[in-house]
Amino acid sequence: LGPLPGDRREAAWQRFKVACDVVYERLKPYFAELDAQRQVNLERKRALLTEAEAIANASPIGLAGSPADLVAKRTGSERMKILQQEWKVTGAVPREHDQDLWTRFRAAGDTFFGKHRADIDARHQEFTAHLQQKEALCLAVENLAKDCEALAAGEEARVRSEDERLREVKDHQARWKLIGHVPRDQVEAVWSRFRTACDRVYATLKPYLAQLE
Repeated sequence: LGPLPGDRREAAWQRFKVACDVVYERLKPYFAELDAQRQVNLERKRALLTEAEAIANASPIGLAGSPADLVAKRTGSERMKILQQEWKVTGAVPREHDQDLWTRFRAAGDTFFGKHRADIDARHQEFTAHLQQKEALCLAVENLAKDCEALAAGEEARVRSEDERLREVKDHQARWKLIGHVPRDQVEAVWSRFRTACDRVYATLKPYLAQLE
């Protein structure tokens, strides 16, 4: 706001300042809580930084490309990603520490993933191939479920016996167990799809299974 008349300037400012001081006095406990939480966050981020730098600077285990070396790289990659997520959800730290901590933490991540980018890319391709195999099994069991449901509803003639259909779904389940890992963000979705399709098949086979019992 613009200037006040000279004879009122100081009085108005003092009145405003007193009001602000009252508010800040009331907020002191809140600011103290914020400061305490920033200290907790500071210690947490220091611990994350220490672990990230240890992973980034870790010496190779065994010969390059050996099973032990690959396991160590995969374990380190998974752990580094977890550290990055935990860093994101950890709150603010005192301002004077913020930039230095973040610079060092980001450098640790860049160092690790820079050294192991080829291995990580190969692993991603492997997991993607596994996902495609599992999606193909999902489709196969879903088609089997449709056939079984149509048969149960009398909409199509019997082509395969109940025993053949039971063997087929069990064969798909056995093949599923032999397929390796898929990308983490797809694990639950693809498994839920497969399990739902299998449940549909077994639901149509309940009378046959009861007869076997």
